[in-house]
Amino acid sequence: MDIVVAYDVISNKRRRKISAELEKIGVRINKSVFLCPDAKLSVDEIYDLLKKLCTHKDSIYIFPLCKSCAEKSLYLQHVNKTKRKKKTEFV
Repeated sequence: MDIVVAYDVISNKRRRKISAELEKIGVRINKSVFLCPDAKLSVDEIYDLLKKLCTHKDSIYIFPLCKSCAEKSLYLQHVNKTKRKKKTEFV
């Protein structure tokens, strides 16, 4: 099962921590969106991991995608040059 995680986190420090954890289990597909293909962690495990890193002011959405839904997914690719050290990976 694929899992998509999107977040809106106010604090730069918390956002970096969340991003670092998500980079361990998935690929960044947008500034604050990660895709965890064939996720080794369950939705509940990802929830528990991220819950420790956020506050009531932050928003984190975790969307499980079944294989059928993932195969039907579409995307448009528009790549901007970035100043980020770690490049965004498009799948």
